[in-house]
Amino acid sequence: MENKNEIIINNENEKIINEENLEYFQTAYENFEFHFDNCEQAIQSDIKNIKKMNNIPNNRDLLWQIFLGVLPYQSSANWNQIISDERSLYFEAKKQYITNDINEFILTKKIKDKYSSYFKFKDILPKEDYDFLDIIKVDVTRTFQKVELFKQEKIQEILINILYIFAKKNKGIGYRQGMSDLCAIFLYVIYKQKYLDTSFIEDKKTFLFYLLYSNNEFLEHDTYSLFSRFMLKGYMHFFLYNDEKYINGDLSKVDNNKKKLLKKDEIIKSNDSELKKRIYLVYYHQFPIVDKQLYQFMVDKIEPEVFIVRWYICAFSREFTLPQLLELWDLILLEQFLVDKNKQKIKDDHNYYYKFVDYIVLSMLINIKNLIMIKKTNSELMSFLMKYPKNIEAKNIYTKALEIYNKHEKNIKI
Repeated sequence: MENKNEIIINNENEKIINEENLEYFQTAYENFEFHFDNCEQAIQSDIKNIKKMNNIPNNRDLLWQIFLGVLPYQSSANWNQIISDERSLYFEAKKQYITNDINEFILTKKIKDKYSSYFKFKDILPKEDYDFLDIIKVDVTRTFQKVELFKQEKIQEILINILYIFAKKNKGIGYRQGMSDLCAIFLYVIYKQKYLDTSFIEDKKTFLFYLLYSNNEFLEHDTYSLFSRFMLKGYMHFFLYNDEKYINGDLSKVDNNKKKLLKKDEIIKSNDSELKKRIYLVYYHQFPIVDKQLYQFMVDKIEPEVFIVRWYICAFSREFTLPQLLELWDLILLEQFLVDKNKQKIKDDHNYYYKFVDYIVLSMLINIKNLIMIKKTNSELMSFLMKYPKNIEAKNIYTKALEIYNKHEKNIKI
């Protein structure tokens, strides 16, 4: 167990803080924001200067901390104390929830013998704790297994700790399948920056290096900080999709032929999950505005829940590689940051959180339009959409998504 005193960053380094510390963020932030202000010009600029988007990840973890509101954008003066406090809070949570029995269960491997040491924990732990950990451990061992990092037992242990603590602190939602993918994305970003990409900082005595990169003890703490903030800012509402109170929601009772005639207010006011409302608004209202031909081809052949639900819940992690995902999530988090920063609140909450996800969904469909429209049967179309093509570049996705965002946002805003 860590020593709490090790979490507090030496206050003597406060004197090093000055506005120059913001340069790492400011440059990248302005480049990102440029894409939202003038998509077409920015894309042309990217062609000439590939650093605009592709070399920004040198300080991606810092950017994401700011985008998610962990660190204030205006000034770096309090970053030291904020990060210390965040790490201390996680230290206390881990001390509270990861007891000796819980830790032993996390480290115990599951084998088929029902009398094994794994299953003895059914009698030792409360049912809620056992159920949480049982499903979390299964999910974590399946998460990003093509990436060597996530095959490591220590990394899997970190993910299990974080997901279990989050579930215990947020019992209203607990743990849901798919959360391990999201948590792993944040862990990968922090790990990659802290341990693999420190060479880009020329002066390792600078405040920023000291604060974010010099201590390798806080991968778990900092991952939890980002993951929990991301979920609590709204993304966890997507995971309520299968709750019993929504199984027979109003939208489920609508005849398939009438779904495309649903009015926006009918969807918004329906007794259904936030995710289903979001999907229906994107599919039945935004989609025909963006590409009427493709929408008309698909609308009578397939219902959106069949293939889009996974895109939202798993944050596209089953459709793209991790490096591609990071490019998409840079823009998802930035768009939400800009909305928060400019206080551009949208009327309905289910449209407010991470709205750029909707544009990625639309872009993913448009990018494979030619492949979709040659499908001759409904089952053929369904099978195709359930396994998104692996050869579609992330840049093609976010470029089209930005184009749609800038061109249609005024038309489809509620």
